[in-house]
Amino acid sequence: MSVDSTHNWDWYDLNVLDAAPDIVRDQLATNVRMSLVIVDAICATLSRRIPLIREIHDSVSLHLALVRV
Repeated sequence: MSVDSTHNWDWYDLNVLDAAPDIVRDQLATNVRMSLVIVDAICATLSRRIPLIREIHDSVSLHLALVRV
């Protein structure tokens, strides 16, 4: 995700991201062709990226707050 393409972070409810790995796991688990190892790897990667998304959000919000001052 590019920060430049995210003009208004207020549109995004980042609290929803906490449930995303479980939702993705449930959806992918319905595919009998997909290995559970792959499902676990996808969900683990997603779980590691959520803090990064929050960090980007916080840094952009801080930058915008400083620019407005």
